[in-house]
Amino acid sequence: MSGSSLPLVARLLSGFCHDHGLALQLDAGLGHAGYIEAPNGRRSCFIGTRFDLNPMGASELVKDKAYTAEFLRRNGLPTPDDTLLLAAAYRDRLYRARPEYLAGAYQGPDMAEAFATKTGFPLYLKPNTGSGGKDVERVDNSSALSLALARLSETHETLLLQQAVTGADLRLVCLDGRILCALLRQPATVTGDGVTDLRTLVQQKKRTDADLARIERHLMSTGRALTECPEAGEDVTLLPLTNLSAGGTATLLHPDKLSISLKEACLSAGRTFGLRYYAVDLIAQVPEHVDAPFHILEINSAPGLAELHRQGGTSAALAEEIYQEVFLAIKRDLLED
Repeated sequence: MSGSSLPLVARLLSGFCHDHGLALQLDAGLGHAGYIEAPNGRRSCFIGTRFDLNPMGASELVKDKAYTAEFLRRNGLPTPDDTLLLAAAYRDRLYRARPEYLAGAYQGPDMAEAFATKTGFPLYLKPNTGSGGKDVERVDNSSALSLALARLSETHETLLLQQAVTGADLRLVCLDGRILCALLRQPATVTGDGVTDLRTLVQQKKRTDADLARIERHLMSTGRALTECPEAGEDVTLLPLTNLSAGGTATLLHPDKLSISLKEACLSAGRTFGLRYYAVDLIAQVPEHVDAPFHILEINSAPGLAELHRQGGTSAALAEEIYQEVFLAIKRDLLED
């Protein structure tokens, strides 16, 4: 496999290891996994963007959104209200094996409706262990909630129903007690020209892995249809999420522009789980104001930067700088006494 066809991490690692006297072994197929070896024989493994920097237990725990929110709240960090729901088939299977798990908790539609009544709409329904914004749906009424719950229960055993909070959508990437970057994320949009219908505009859009049916559901929830032609210059939001893998875009923010309380909360979130390299996704009403409210949505223990890199320019340069910092941390671990 040529160097130019390697994934971003492997490509950057190849140059780093060459410059720092380290050996790099990659899988022969995709270059997606491998290990770095120091002259002293120590090795550090990786797969994709999952490095040996984080403890395995911590990495597994933060994949679970409900557990993550629970422990963040226990440590005084703000998260949106939520409730964990079990798909019917999984709930029945769990009940047969461990009925004590379901003693008045983790129910399905009834609990979802009770939570909606208490919290109000809109709400977000998402896989409890998903990533990249896959299958995340915003629901604005009871009918939409019932349909989304039935649809997602077909492919996911556990779901998280979460209060919607408003503000700037941020991702902060952290390493060893430092904030390496802050991103302001915006959802996927298309811009009308007064002639082309939304279906065609969506099909012409690059950098989104969302299927058309999902986009159509969101457009319908906002009173729009794929057959209509937006006015020239009109921006139309395609999805209710900002993940770059779903077509979102990121604007770079200097961490110094963010409030001290917000930055400290992100570092505290990492300490809560003993993570070294991670990203915190949060919503902040006024990110630069120290007393403005914010809510932590989730933590990612293997933040990928390939989509940020694809934006080019300063975004690509920043992604490469962050990976250099990560690789240096790995090198220090390998060479420490």
